[in-house]
Amino acid sequence: EVIEEAARRHPAELEGAICRGESLVAAGALARAKELYGRLVRERGGTAETYARVSEALLRSRRYEMADEFLTEGTRRHPADDGLIFARGAVMERLGRLKEAERLLGKAIRLNPKNAMALNYLGYMLAEQGVRLRDSIGYVKRALELDPKNPAYLDSLGWVQLRMSLFGPAERNLRDAVRYDHADPTIREHLGDLLMETGRAEEAVREWEAALARGHEDPERVRKKIASAPGPPKDRK
Repeated sequence: EVIEEAARRHPAELEGAICRGESLVAAGALARAKELYGRLVRERGGTAETYARVSEALLRSRRYEMADEFLTEGTRRHPADDGLIFARGAVMERLGRLKEAERLLGKAIRLNPKNAMALNYLGYMLAEQGVRLRDSIGYVKRALELDPKNPAYLDSLGWVQLRMSLFGPAERNLRDAVRYDHADPTIREHLGDLLMETGRAEEAVREWEAALARGHEDPERVRKKIASAPGPPKDRK
């Protein structure tokens, strides 16, 4: 109701219209949300910014197929926009289409070698697959050269280093990531993974519990780690 009122009072504001669409998605009114976003794109002349904002909202709502519809159209209209191409690569990764994701992320980087988000995303995606880890670490380091204190990029670097058994550097980068963003549940999970890998089970469990307390997107995976950790299980949930 608040969002509807804001849209009526400030019809020219992009943010209000985007939020209105998100509220429709959350309510399950997907057809109405798609219609609203389509109208928004048309009314704003199909600008790259509008496509980007619509796709960001749909990504937040995990409506990847709908996001891809808008991004397919947006990248066709703006073929040199590295931001839209990066966003479509991220959608492909979420849909499990990893080869297409890698192709699009690579294209975004070629168009703009300073697209730190694309560099980090591609590096992290490769690390998650456990493939081409040297390429992965190279992409993430390039992102960090552009934004040295970004906690997401530090987390990615620490995660790749953990996968490569570079425990000392991995711990330094993961602890720096926590220092810059202590509320990110994925960073806390990764730090817990490192602590477990290096024989500090009690500390690992504390980090995993912190990840759960901060709303981890895959709580069941984290709970399994806690349950399988050595030590007294009585207080673990």
